[in-house]
Amino acid sequence: MNFDSITVPVVKGLSCTQIEKEATDFLLLLAPKCLLAPQPTPVLDIFENKMELLDFNVLIGENIKGLGGFTDVTNKYIELPNSTYKKLEKDDPHARFTAAHEFGHVKLHSAYQGQLRPVTFARRSRIRAFEDPEWQANSFSAAILMPIQTMRMLHEQGKMTAAHVMEIYKVSWPAASRRILRLSELRWKKSQ
Repeated sequence: MNFDSITVPVVKGLSCTQIEKEATDFLLLLAPKCLLAPQPTPVLDIFENKMELLDFNVLIGENIKGLGGFTDVTNKYIELPNSTYKKLEKDDPHARFTAAHEFGHVKLHSAYQGQLRPVTFARRSRIRAFEDPEWQANSFSAAILMPIQTMRMLHEQGKMTAAHVMEIYKVSWPAASRRILRLSELRWKKSQ
């Protein structure tokens, strides 16, 4: 499937720094210990037990339109297909990223609920990345799975390799590699 041809809502642009702050706020509320030392984010626990703190319900169902997960900010629920949920129970890196991606839609895009302005839709290939809700949710997912605060600790200890990041945070090689590259591009600015 060519995801660039999919039509998505154009959302308010967010910078990487803004997404990092939103991810930190999310972890402070739902998993604060993840900001203190490098460790895996308890994605399954957040999904099963803590989304109600954000006034969201969770559902486990059929494969929704061939997607690994779906978030409805209007009706306030996240749905994972049974196949993704079963993988999440086994700490599968891709399922962890998918669930964390859906958390990103909750945190970053719920604010659009109830707005009076019309929603604009565009093909993903025609909108700027920072206005793409899927790019934003992917960036958020990486930021909660591999928090900048603890990644900085690994960097300072000289232990920030993709293999080490994969092992500690239970993420995939591509996710670890992209996160290391992204943080290197940010030049280890202090998170806000």
